[in-house]
Amino acid sequence: MAVFTYSAPVVGGSESTWGTTLNQNWADLSTFLGSLDSAELAVLDGITADTAELNLLDGATATTVELNYVTGVTSAIQTQLDGKEAVDAEILKADTDDNLTAGYTATPTGDGTKTSGTYTPTPVGGNFKTAVNGGAFTLAAPTATGSYTLIIQITNDASAGAVTFSGFNKTVGTSLLTTTNGDDFFIYITKVGSFTSVSVEALQ
Repeated sequence: MAVFTYSAPVVGGSESTWGTTLNQNWADLSTFLGSLDSAELAVLDGITADTAELNLLDGATATTVELNYVTGVTSAIQTQLDGKEAVDAEILKADTDDNLTAGYTATPTGDGTKTSGTYTPTPVGGNFKTAVNGGAFTLAAPTATGSYTLIIQITNDASAGAVTFSGFNKTVGTSLLTTTNGDDFFIYITKVGSFTSVSVEALQ
């Protein structure tokens, strides 16, 4: 590392000697600083890092883009990675066949009371649904993308009305539906590709 040294004027020396010494000092300083300008020096203003801290950058090869990958990180990255669940062969994957050896449960999604209009069930939120028949309405075939099965448990209230089915390729048991207060039904819907079927099971 280059070191800047200067010569002090001789006390009691002549003006010429002092001038020569000072001029040489300025020339040496200019050589030492090279092309560094005031704007570049101003970059250092406010820096509180010590030598050891600045030396941490020695040998760093990360680009600005790579350094920006840690934007928003609020804790140790390795600690976060270590906290992730380890890869487990038993984890179900969307694109991998598997054999289930245990059962599962689900919480049904409440789709509210149907008093009129059209009710188009969807697998969003879960494949088990509950609904109340509170008036005449239309049950339409689901249109959500994909193939799936839906089970809807419907309960009639005192205002239950006739249920009309729309858009299904096949309907089974729809005549089992009643408008009797308190009657319950399972409605099974299956969609495979563009084909949909619905069947009704009375629970009383």
